[in-house]
Amino acid sequence: MARICETILYEAQRSGAMKRSEIIAGARLLDRIGYLAIEVMPPPTGVNTWEQISAIRKVLSSTPVLISVNVEAIPREHLRHFIESAAANGVDIFRLKGYHRDSDRVQNSIEAIAKVNKIVECTIQYSKEQNKDSLIEAVRSLRDKGCNSLCINDRSGIVSPNKAVEIVSMVKQETDMRVTLRVGSNPVAGGMAYYAAANAGVDGLYCMLLPALGGEGLPDTKIISSALKDSDADTGVRHDLFEEGRQHFSRIVARAPRGYEVEVSGNKYHVFVRPSEVGGELGRRESVIALPRKTIGRFHFATQGQTNRVVQRKNDVPAQSVCSIESAEERIRNVTSTMEGIIVKVLVQEGDNVKCRDTLL
Repeated sequence: MARICETILYEAQRSGAMKRSEIIAGARLLDRIGYLAIEVMPPPTGVNTWEQISAIRKVLSSTPVLISVNVEAIPREHLRHFIESAAANGVDIFRLKGYHRDSDRVQNSIEAIAKVNKIVECTIQYSKEQNKDSLIEAVRSLRDKGCNSLCINDRSGIVSPNKAVEIVSMVKQETDMRVTLRVGSNPVAGGMAYYAAANAGVDGLYCMLLPALGGEGLPDTKIISSALKDSDADTGVRHDLFEEGRQHFSRIVARAPRGYEVEVSGNKYHVFVRPSEVGGELGRRESVIALPRKTIGRFHFATQGQTNRVVQRKNDVPAQSVCSIESAEERIRNVTSTMEGIIVKVLVQEGDNVKCRDTLL
């Protein structure tokens, strides 16, 4: 059986587009589907707040909670405390990454995780240059350090089905550890690699219930599970709950920030706006100002300070983006998005020619 590690709850947390109550309701729904694990987002480095993960753990009856831990991003003196806090607040599986330049850190992390009786999953990054000997050496090293599970991680989506079979078979021959596969950036190629790996005996596949959210570009949970249904590698999930889950998390897509092109006196900018329904009425003050940062020859706008306001529009928003002069004295022009009830005030110089394009980026 090849079971699914679901990542959509992590993306829901990361997006900031769902209320806490919606996150918890989503976790309760995912628990009914029957996953190997549900990945959630740990607090930022240096912030020891675990309330949301603790609340998620309380509504999960049987599904383990998994977090990814970049051990190089956490100061050495805080690493053990981070792991202990995570375990105390409901984390069951720690996927370790980012330790390739400091083997002592992974050893210290594994020992700390073993002390709190949790599962440690160590990551091996896949690359085309990796040969059989180096892979076996890495597997043996992590096994000897006390790793319970191995994650073969291909961030670029370049692993072929045949290579996936070769790697999984090789690791399975070398150790009895659980083996999972995580292929990002290319859901189609990743899906083919997943199908091949599942039939080769892989234990877990990292997927996304709603790939439209973006994220790492992991394969579609529904497609992978359907492809493996009624086979020896059946994922064991409840297919009848997929649509309910997709509908619940689809609000993230509707609320996610969107970008529009704005041209100010010949300079092209990207304006990013977020719908107002997140958190109810939008009362906070924020400003969108031009910063001297270039990406591929274009400036970006970024939120800063409390100079201007994002206000809510009571009437329907026009089908196209429009611009109008609000006040010559304030030297502010409105850029009205096609999103629900939002007007973003953009600071420009008086006399600038402002053009709003219809193109949604």
